[in-house]
Amino acid sequence: MPVIRMRAPLSGAHLMIFSGRVTEDELLGQFGAIDETLDESSHDWLTLDLGFADISELSFDVLIKLKAILAPKLAVMKARRFFEVCIVSLRPLNDPIYMAWQSFVGEDEDYPSNPLFYSDLNSMCDYLGYGEAERTELFNLCAAVR
Repeated sequence: MPVIRMRAPLSGAHLMIFSGRVTEDELLGQFGAIDETLDESSHDWLTLDLGFADISELSFDVLIKLKAILAPKLAVMKARRFFEVCIVSLRPLNDPIYMAWQSFVGEDEDYPSNPLFYSDLNSMCDYLGYGEAERTELFNLCAAVR
């Protein structure tokens, strides 16, 4: 499964871990399956490209579709409480598509999120204020996917 969705129990963060070849159908399906009506959905959302994902199929057209799926979901979830949306890319080759996404939605005043971009997990954990236990949990969840 190239897009693995899971939750980190200690921090409450939702993880979308990209591994292998990420297709349009799987990406849109996993994000489309988010149930925004659940209170627990209003916690940090972390997209993690751990360095071995192939996202070459993700064109700008896919980003347009993803935005249409996520905008109403994020509006409902963010109405409940503030949380961050972060992208961590450990593969510089994939950075342009993530930066395009960040610019595409981040500069849209009507889109309910401005994702933060990181090139390492530690910096993201520092920003989010994750303690040692949450950080260790996140690293262990990521290691289990490799």
